[in-house]
Amino acid sequence: RVLPVVLRSGILATVVTLGLLLAIRTLVQRRLVMPLQHQADHDDLTGLLRPGRFWVRAEEQLAQALATHVPLAFAFFDLDDFKQLNDTRGHAVGDAVLRTFGQLAQSHARQHDTLGRLGGEEFGWVMLGATVAEAAQAVERLLAIYRTTRVDGVADLSFSAGVAGFVDLTAAPPSTWDLARWADHALYHAKATGKGRVVVWSKKDSNAPSDLRF
Repeated sequence: RVLPVVLRSGILATVVTLGLLLAIRTLVQRRLVMPLQHQADHDDLTGLLRPGRFWVRAEEQLAQALATHVPLAFAFFDLDDFKQLNDTRGHAVGDAVLRTFGQLAQSHARQHDTLGRLGGEEFGWVMLGATVAEAAQAVERLLAIYRTTRVDGVADLSFSAGVAGFVDLTAAPPSTWDLARWADHALYHAKATGKGRVVVWSKKDSNAPSDLRF
């Protein structure tokens, strides 16, 4: 009778130990690993995704859109005259403008949207379940708010944007590269025709030069 009691006590002690180890592992995961992963995935200044994570999420959302037969839209942004602002007002003001834009973009995006900072003043927005028209309207709303924003005394802020997405869900599915390239062509057209505009991609934009890089 003593041996079974000892065995039961040993098993109970093992279970308790394993439970404690699991609790410690979960705590470490929440306190250390997850914040480090978030920091690795997100831009320090704007809080938006870094390019590598942005493109991974874009691929995932495109796959989801194709699997569930829902639309998906891409938008690319370029803050107008940012380099000039940075040179004349200084990097601190430039950083404040970038930070403000990141905050505004996040406040206008839906929870499942994907936002990223892709370069110095270049940003991307992937909208799963949004048509091109809906995406363009969302970007126009963001532009309207951004125009009225003042940052450290700087007014008259604006950005140029290009939007692209599924035109026909029954057609051959586009790749992430296709959608990104179309949006980038539309962005070029927006910048070439006066800036501070949102342009939706069309086939006539296909020959526009592009410096898009993955």
